[in-house]
Amino acid sequence: MKQLRILVLIFTCLLISGIALAQEAQVFEGTLNKNSPIAEFELELQADELVVITTEAQNESLDTVLRLYDPDGTLVLENDDYTDGYNSRLVYQPTVSGTYTVEAEPYDDNSSGDFVLTVTQGLENLLGLSPEAAVVLESTGTLNDQSEDVKFTLTLSAGDILIVDTYGIGDKLDTIVSLLNAGGSLLAENDDRGDGSYDSEIIYQIPADGTYSVIVRRYNDEVPGDFLIVAAVDPEMTAPFNFTAVDGELIAEYNGHLDTETESQSYTVDLNAGESLYAYTQATSGDLDTTLTLLNPEDHVVDLNDDRGDGSYDSAIAYTAVESGTYTVRVGRYRENDNSGDYVLRLLSVDQAFVSEIEAMAEQVVELSGPELILETDNFRIHYTTEGGDTVTQEYLDAFAETLETIYNIQVNEMGWAPPPRNIDGFYDAFLYDVIGNEDDILGYARPTRFIGDNPNTPTVELAASRSALVVDNDFANMDTDVEVNPLSLMRATSTHEFNHIIQYGYDSEEPLDWLYEATAAWIETVTVGDEQDATGYVVDSYDYPEACFATQDFDGQHAYGDWTFIQSLADVHGEQFIPQVWSAAIDYDGLEVLEQALAGADDSFENAVARWRVQSFARDFDLAPLFGATVWLENVIDEPGSWTVTGSGIQEMGANYFEVDLKGSYNFQIDGEDSLELWALGVANGQVDAFQLGRGGAFNTSGYDYVALMVFNQVAPADTADCTYIDYDLTVTDGRTGTTATMTPTFTFSAAEFEPLEMQS
Repeated sequence: MKQLRILVLIFTCLLISGIALAQEAQVFEGTLNKNSPIAEFELELQADELVVITTEAQNESLDTVLRLYDPDGTLVLENDDYTDGYNSRLVYQPTVSGTYTVEAEPYDDNSSGDFVLTVTQGLENLLGLSPEAAVVLESTGTLNDQSEDVKFTLTLSAGDILIVDTYGIGDKLDTIVSLLNAGGSLLAENDDRGDGSYDSEIIYQIPADGTYSVIVRRYNDEVPGDFLIVAAVDPEMTAPFNFTAVDGELIAEYNGHLDTETESQSYTVDLNAGESLYAYTQATSGDLDTTLTLLNPEDHVVDLNDDRGDGSYDSAIAYTAVESGTYTVRVGRYRENDNSGDYVLRLLSVDQAFVSEIEAMAEQVVELSGPELILETDNFRIHYTTEGGDTVTQEYLDAFAETLETIYNIQVNEMGWAPPPRNIDGFYDAFLYDVIGNEDDILGYARPTRFIGDNPNTPTVELAASRSALVVDNDFANMDTDVEVNPLSLMRATSTHEFNHIIQYGYDSEEPLDWLYEATAAWIETVTVGDEQDATGYVVDSYDYPEACFATQDFDGQHAYGDWTFIQSLADVHGEQFIPQVWSAAIDYDGLEVLEQALAGADDSFENAVARWRVQSFARDFDLAPLFGATVWLENVIDEPGSWTVTGSGIQEMGANYFEVDLKGSYNFQIDGEDSLELWALGVANGQVDAFQLGRGGAFNTSGYDYVALMVFNQVAPADTADCTYIDYDLTVTDGRTGTTATMTPTFTFSAAEFEPLEMQS
């Protein structure tokens, strides 16, 4: 993770080819609100003079957007956020001299306040160096189809702390910067430096005297642009941990290649009990994103890592052997994308103290903007600060501490979830951090920090448990929403959601069915924080697309949050204590088989449970249904006998379509399509919804019901929730005096207290 730094700023005038010497900054003041929604400033700019334009909001409620127009009035650059928070910055190199216009406006109607606009020519406000720093590179470059990458050469000394920064001279260029040694081996790499921009940064301590290469390339090959690059050696800089320069005795070194044909390679190493192993990979070609897995002599996973935390996609693990024997180190490819290339794997024998150092680093999941303070409760160690963008008030801190203990008691002591693994000091780490200002579209998150295999807090032997930490926004200010929010309510909803993830990681931190993580955690909000839950807002996503396959990974994973109603449906039938049993099944099974095995143990079936949920969703038989603001999507209205078909793309695995039946009397309904499709008749009357399973077809008398619908259900489970298939079908409606008559005993019955007739939507 990118580490923030606190530096003494100096103004250094640098001369770069095509860029003029620094000039005195111009400072403007402005106010943005509903009465003054736009502030404009005219600037006289010279061709080839780099200009940096920044806003600094004078209050937390202002989120600025900056735009720059050339002398002809053409928009040349725009920026919303570039740093922690909601300030804006434009870096631009004019091609012509003239009068340019800077326009500032609030991001939305909820944003207002005073701001300061600063305009400088040159580099001074881009550098963050100590007085002892020495600039070793200052240049510009262009990335396009003719120039895919630009290379710079540096001569450096052992122990030098090198900082390299790129700045796109434009709004859309997304740079990647890489540092290589004289042999061409990749030492460090960074895409986005974490300040909200697309710019890049490397901070690295040079291991040996020699010649090094800095290469800048584009993340997106379709977006060209110019960039500025500055490199300096700064003895006051704190470099991130260097995973490739660890003191230890080399055990072995291996070279390998991974691609679609060879997705992993394994190597063995003999360890004695108490001996500590350090293993790390280094990609040497291609776009390889490695993973490392360590298996003990019984072939149980005891450690694993994806990205080691230095901005690269390389991996590292440090482990002290519990037993003597032959261990296996497996190098694999990150499973979520297609990547390939060569790598080197190094195995070292290290001191046990080094393993403890790695563990402590892993548990520090964020770097706070000010001095880190600690508050310990019975079960939690809360990390917070009272300075900078992560500032926390005492009221908020106290409420957070109380919330954590409350949700621990509810989820673990009352609901019966297994206590998750604690950190090395016996606590659960929790961070108050400006998540909203630093991350995209999230309010908090939980992250595994140390893979341990077995959770020592349970009698069961887990195979993939991890220690974890949770991160929650420090104030829930500057929310991008038109709805007024209560920060403490959002904090409580987010905290209970993220703590449930920590509990989940105590069962299985490597469960591939991502849907299960989020559907369960969203549901836990509804049963732990009552009216302060934030889960009902997601239901409309699921209700709008009931035809999508079960646990679909489309829609950017948002369906998982809205599908918490499936977890509630399971709890309604089998009790709330059944949900931890589902996660117990995740210890030995993966994917949808987790649900299949858990339901089989409860004398239920996966197919039956999903069909039941699809009917319950139609009935809206949930306590929180008044907050849904949605009914399941209506496919069509059958108002006469004949042939009917889908109006959309069809139906995916374990999805459902719903048709209103606007006919009175007995009718025969038949489906023509894949064998996996079946019909359900849904009747609403006398305060309840009756559901009749018709199979491929049957007769149904609508006369006794106030509202009738047909549900088409696809019984087959998806083989891959990331690659579901639409199928279509035809419905035939005829007079019901002939044909098979369905049993009049409902398969399922639900309350119709919150039922609402379906409506055609555009």
